[in-house]
Amino acid sequence: MTSSSVPGLIEDGLARPGGFTTGLASLNEDLTPKVLEFQRTIIPKATVIAALFNPANPSNVKFVDDLRAGTSAMGMTLAPVALKSPDALDAAFVEIAAHHPDSLQVIGDSATIDMSDRIAAAALAQKLPSFSSNTSYVEYGGLLAYGPSRKMRFLRAGYYVKKILDGANPGDLPVEQPTQIELWVNLKTAKALGLAVPPTLLSLADQVIE
Repeated sequence: MTSSSVPGLIEDGLARPGGFTTGLASLNEDLTPKVLEFQRTIIPKATVIAALFNPANPSNVKFVDDLRAGTSAMGMTLAPVALKSPDALDAAFVEIAAHHPDSLQVIGDSATIDMSDRIAAAALAQKLPSFSSNTSYVEYGGLLAYGPSRKMRFLRAGYYVKKILDGANPGDLPVEQPTQIELWVNLKTAKALGLAVPPTLLSLADQVIE
């Protein structure tokens, strides 16, 4: 499983989570300031940021609070929009449009990841630059993502599965922190949105889709 900052999820800390909890930390909250920095770099005049999140996920609710604090510190306003089910996506984007945001932050959740193609398409239809901490989102048309390497997470997940199948107690395995964070940029999306990605930012990218 993927661990995040869910209150009460981890009993004895990351080194020894206890119970049946273990896995890989997403670092979504820790990466938020950097994602906001990238948004400001690409859209210097951004003042309103919409955030699409799953209200049933406690970590998403905490993420919204942290994101609100981060945007406020940068002189921006956050407009959170709840996505309660896949069928509610169209309604959620109607609500997003009503806020007239300058960009969209897609908060990491299994539901939003599964709907990456639909979310990215809806954002493009609204001419809305969208950002995520899930790098695969950029492959579907998101503008930028900054997060743990998907390849490395898959490899490490396999390691945990093997350890547990070999008889290890999940609660005795430490929750592992990502060591490789990647920056992905979709220049096709940037062109469609009429945005210029600074060369200095592109030089930092691990993956550029052209």
